[in-house]
Amino acid sequence: CLRDGAAGWKLGTVYLTERDGKLLAIVTHERPAKDTTAMPENEATLTIKAGLDGLIYSLSGPNGVATYDSVEANHALARLAYHEARKLELERRKSGTGNPRKKWGDKRGFKADQVLIHSASVTRTREIAGINHSWTRRIVDRMVSWRCGVLKMAESPEGMGSFSWPWSDFMAKLQYKLGERGIALSVTSE
Repeated sequence: CLRDGAAGWKLGTVYLTERDGKLLAIVTHERPAKDTTAMPENEATLTIKAGLDGLIYSLSGPNGVATYDSVEANHALARLAYHEARKLELERRKSGTGNPRKKWGDKRGFKADQVLIHSASVTRTREIAGINHSWTRRIVDRMVSWRCGVLKMAESPEGMGSFSWPWSDFMAKLQYKLGERGIALSVTSE
C-alpha cells in the first residue's frame, strides 16, 4: 500500500541502523483509519456461563458461529481456589494465636495475621477486577471488530461455581466500555 501510494497511506521517515553486522531499516508511515462504525442492525449475543461447561462466557457475533468467541474458566477458577485456600490458611494461623484480649493470647501474632488476611483480601479484589477488565475489554474489542451496534445478554449469575464473583463489577465495566464505543446493551431476564 505504501509502495503503490494507495489513498490515505503516507510514507514517513526511514531510519537505517546496523546491528551485529546486519543492516536494518525502520520505515515510519501513516495509514487510513479502519471503519469501525457500529452498525445498529448487527447484534451480538453474550451468554455468561460462570464456570459451567468449563466456560466463563460465549459471544456470538452477527453471523452466529462464524464469529464466535469464548473464554475458558480454568484460570479464573484456579485463582479463586488459590485465594480461598490462602484465606483459610491465614484464618487457621490466626486462630492459633488465641484471643488477644486474654493474658494467654498472642496480641502481636493476632494483629500480624489480621494484617495478612486483609492484604490477601485486597489482592484478591484487585486481581478479580483485573480479570473483569480484561474480559470486558475482549468483548468490546470483538464487538468493534464485528461492527456490532447492540449486545444482547441475560442477567448475570450470582457467583462462579462454588465461589463468589463480583458480576456487578463486570457489568459496570462492560456498560462503561460499550458506552465509550456507542454500542447499546440489552439485558433480558430469563
